[in-house]
Formats: sequence, structure tokens, C-alpha cells
Amino acid sequence: MNLARLFSVLVFTSIAGCTTTVNDQYQYEGIGVDLYTPEMPQDSNALALYLVELCIQAGMGSVDEEKRACDRSLGPAEYPLLTFTGFNDIDQRCDRYIAWIDRIRTERLVSRRGLNATQVFLGGVLGTSGASGETLAYVTQVFGFANSIYDAQTTTVLSALEPSTIKTVVFERRTAFRQAASNAKISSRPEMINALRNYLRICTPQTILLNVNEFSRGAVTGNTPDLAREAQEQFAAAKPLVAADPGNRINPRIEAPGRAECSDFGLLFASGFAPGRGCEVIRRAQTLLCVDTPTGTVGPKTRSAVRIFETVAAGTKPGAVSIDGRISQSEWDILGSTGCKAEDLGTFRNYLELGVYKGNSSEQGLLIQAINASVTDGTPLPADTTFGSTTFRAKLDSYAKKETPTVEGAAPAQVTPELFAIVSEG
Repeated sequence: MNLARLFSVLVFTSIAGCTTTVNDQYQYEGIGVDLYTPEMPQDSNALALYLVELCIQAGMGSVDEEKRACDRSLGPAEYPLLTFTGFNDIDQRCDRYIAWIDRIRTERLVSRRGLNATQVFLGGVLGTSGASGETLAYVTQVFGFANSIYDAQTTTVLSALEPSTIKTVVFERRTAFRQAASNAKISSRPEMINALRNYLRICTPQTILLNVNEFSRGAVTGNTPDLAREAQEQFAAAKPLVAADPGNRINPRIEAPGRAECSDFGLLFASGFAPGRGCEVIRRAQTLLCVDTPTGTVGPKTRSAVRIFETVAAGTKPGAVSIDGRISQSEWDILGSTGCKAEDLGTFRNYLELGVYKGNSSEQGLLIQAINASVTDGTPLPADTTFGSTTFRAKLDSYAKKETPTVEGAAPAQVTPELFAIVSEG
């Protein structure tokens, strides 16, 4: 018997609830009216992590067993170097993406549907000229086309274009942007972040398609885009209202987040999702995951709890769960309706134990029998032993170490999916 039995004995009858999805949020609220959003802590952590990596790549950071950090204070003198270090990192990713598109093009024939879409796309481009209403129709077509095929056909459309066209468009944009950056005198963190985001945007699928549109239209109308001027305008628009003070050194030492209390959103939640902010959100997640001592920081115990939850929930709701160690919106919904409550802590230590053994004396009896048969030293566990007993946990720990010694990320003194499978087979 294997892990499939696990999903047949779970006592849950309904896992997912009806909550507002990300699509609903954008449909009814757009980007919202509040400056603060629940995603801000995670976004800030991600930017801080990236800044630390740029410091390391630029030779201004250090790496040891405990942390990765910038070794010097950052001010106007450092931001240009970090900006161009970021450009190099983005170039590497962009070149890999373009090479992948080229490889896809050579490995498969473009489907008829993709060719038809490309013909419509290029027909609209080459047939566009003039201004006012015609220009508006052109812009509407471009955006409507890109949005409608992004999920299903963007790759097909890009792979149908001549590789040299994509490379020329991207490389010329990058060159113009770099030249403008050299003259822009980037002196603040907001300017640097803006520059890196705009540079990254050059290599996104939507921007590539739009730029191919623009260059193709220019070939027909003779109005080719002025790349240098456009890049200069982007930097001019990003200048702060007050000039940076060279003597005001900020961020005396930036360290990668993840170890400070309540800053571990990126370690616990999926990218782009955060159900709230502060310590209480992480502690709430730890309670739902049955972590016995919710602390607000994400360590091995919490990561193991997430792994066990996702393994179990993926068997009962495969379309809503990805086993990636990060809690998504749909996984949060599942946890909210079926996870541990405060009164369960100290008795059940993970999602599997809660779902299989709470109120299920039959399954508890099978587990105790398996433990007694395997761990023969000392007094056997009584049939009515509870999960909250220290004696039970000690015996369970010995049993787990004996039966699953090589399981990566195994939780001590807990029933993991791997251990449950062994009990079931016995």
C-alpha cells in the first residue's frame, strides 16, 4: 500500500472555500486606492535580496554561512556601479530567453493557428499609418492581440518571428538605454530601481512584440523611433524632486532579509501573494500548519510543515496545490478551512497528523502497533496513548529515525507522508 491510502483516510470533506481571487481583485478593484498593499513587505524583501546580490556581484558584498550582505554603506557613488551590475545580470537572463526562443523555433514547426495569428499581427502592423483614429486603432489592436494570446500563444508568435529581428530590436533598445544611463548620473536608490525595471522590461514578451510593431510601422511610414531620446526621457522622468545629498549615506549595512523576526514572507508565501502583514500573519500560518510554537520566523520546522501540508493537500486537491515550499492563494484557502486550530497545537504537529489521526482511533491504533513492533526497547505504548504524550513522541521519534533515516527535510517525532506509507504497508 502506498501514499494513495493517505488520501482515502483523510477526514476532510471539503478543502477549498470561496474567496476573492487575484483575478477578482483586479476586475473589481484595479490596482486599488490604498498606498499600502499586503504584498509590500514581500516586494521590499525581494528588492533587498536583489540589492544584496548586486553588491556581491559588484565586489562590494560578502558571503558566509550565516548571511549574504553588502559590506559598505550605499550612497550616490555606489548606485551607478550597482545599476550597471544589474544591467549585466538582466542581459544574461535576456540572452538566455532569446536563445530559448530561437531554439524553440528550430525544434518545432509553428502551428497553423500560430501562423495565422502572426499574419494578422504583421498585417496590422504593416498596414498602419497616419495618426488620430487610425493610430488609436493600431494601438488597440496591438494591446488586444498581446493580451489575448499571452498565456497560450505568445511563445508561438515570438518563435514565428525572424530571430534576427528580435535580437536587433532588443539589442538596439538595450544599447540606447545603457548610453542614457551613463549620462543620467543615477544618485539614489529609487532612480536605480526604476532604471533596472525599465531595462528588464525591454526583454519581456509584450515589449518585444510592441517594439517589433513599432519598428515595422516605422519601416512603412518612415517614422522610426528615436531610441536615444526615449531612453533619456525615461531617466529624466525618474529624477527625484529633491537632489540626493552626497553626505547623507543611507543603508549603512543592508542584509538579506529572512532571519529577522517577521520578515520571512518570501520564504513562506508564493511570489505575488501575501495574506497580510507583520508577525501575526506568519504566526497564523504556522498555527494552521500545526507548528507547535508559532514564532513569526521561518525555520526548518516551518519549512517541513509546509512540505508535509503540500504533499498531503496535493493528493486531495491537485489543481490547487503546487509542491514548491511556498503557500499560494489557493493553498492559503485550504489551510484556512482545514488547518490546525490553537487547541490542536501540542497534540498534532503537522497537517497529516491532524487530518488522519484526529478523532480516528482506528488509525491511531495501527500507528501504535507499528511503533511497538519496531521499537522494542522499554515499555510498549498503551493502546490509548495520546499524540500529546511525551512518551508517545519519544517512541515515534525512535521509530521515524529507524524507518525513514534518509528522508530529506524529515520532521523529528512526527508522522510524515513517508512514515505513514510505511505504517500502511505494515
